Amino acid sequence: MKKPRVELVCVGSELLAGKVNTHAASLGIMLADIGLSIAREHTIPDDRNVMRQTFAEALRRSDVVISAGGLGPTFDDFTRDVWSEVTRRPMKEDTALAADIREKFRSRGLDMPPANLRQALVLKGANPITNKNGTAPGQFLTMGRKTLVLLPGPARELFPMVESVVLPGLRRRFQNRHSRLKSFLIAGVPESRVDQMIRPLVDRFQIIDGCDIIHGILASQSLITVKFRVEGTRRSTVDAVTRRVAGAFRALLKDIAVGEDEEKMENIVGALLSRRKETVALAESCTGGLVAKMLTDRAGSSVYFLEGAVTYSDAAKTRRLDVPSALIKRRGAVSEEVARAMAEGVRRSGRATYGVAITGLAGPGGGTKAKPVGLVFVACADPDHTYSKQFTLNGDRSWIRQRSAVMALDLLRQSIIRRAR
Repeated sequence: MKKPRVELVCVGSELLAGKVNTHAASLGIMLADIGLSIAREHTIPDDRNVMRQTFAEALRRSDVVISAGGLGPTFDDFTRDVWSEVTRRPMKEDTALAADIREKFRSRGLDMPPANLRQALVLKGANPITNKNGTAPGQFLTMGRKTLVLLPGPARELFPMVESVVLPGLRRRFQNRHSRLKSFLIAGVPESRVDQMIRPLVDRFQIIDGCDIIHGILASQSLITVKFRVEGTRRSTVDAVTRRVAGAFRALLKDIAVGEDEEKMENIVGALLSRRKETVALAESCTGGLVAKMLTDRAGSSVYFLEGAVTYSDAAKTRRLDVPSALIKRRGAVSEEVARAMAEGVRRSGRATYGVAITGLAGPGGGTKAKPVGLVFVACADPDHTYSKQFTLNGDRSWIRQRSAVMALDLLRQSIIRRAR
């Protein structure tokens, strides 16, 4: 059976002027759960001509068009109007929506501007979608084999509407589509090497028992994500094929796969520390507290995260971590020896199972031929050993800091595993 084609159109001039738009990624994950995927995504300005052309082309090509943004009450919110032109469906005020909008203003003690009633206009034949977190309702319109979904732009308004109305509606429309996504997180192996390793499996697993298998590989922050999606018309078959292919990937990747299903490195490390009832303290220089933030973003991190010190200056390294000033003078603050001394010092002072340290040159200035920008040393000390690694990372300051933080967490992960053996 032909797979339904879905297109996403995000409307808003601000999205083309620096505002980050993550709707495609998040909606892609949600749609995959019901066997659908986004074939094309458009980001367009609040321009009637551009909108008219984009809307018409998307509707002609696709079975489902999801339109996000431009449903507000202001002069530049005319998504409804343009869709009315494209679909040739007039709009009519929905009395229940109008009453709901008035009540939202009344409950907050505000006078409602007359322009807000524009948000109660609904395309002929469309089912309104109540917005519990704002005043812009959505719309779900079925036109023969075509489905049009209109949603507000803000994520806090859009995603609850997708979960409560849009996904159930699309699931009913496409009852015989099922999909499963599986991914593996890999650390410490170059992308080209991972590609070489998995190529035989990718070539081998393309279609199994009538299910299509779509493979992918993504490099980000020195981590590699290998993923595959199984799509088919029977849930039991899709689940069985997913288990079979996942088993083959586990057997192939073995220890280099550090996590599965979109796990983050900080969560993997946190789970290991929690399970073993162990603790960690951090000493950061070039990352400026980024590793501490990553670890404490996880709920329950107070069980294993004791403290973090941003020892940026040489004096702070000596005063806070007992790194000998003579060592810093002899080897330099950015050196393996100083990284190891920082890790050991913060482990002692923090009374933690592990001490993790990072020192490096994040740039853009300050590098030399001997110690270029991107040179980073990470170290991890436990009660018996101190491990360290050196990296030379490419990229801008932010990218170097991010990758350094991930590499430090991976060294901690490896140290925990070694100690557990």
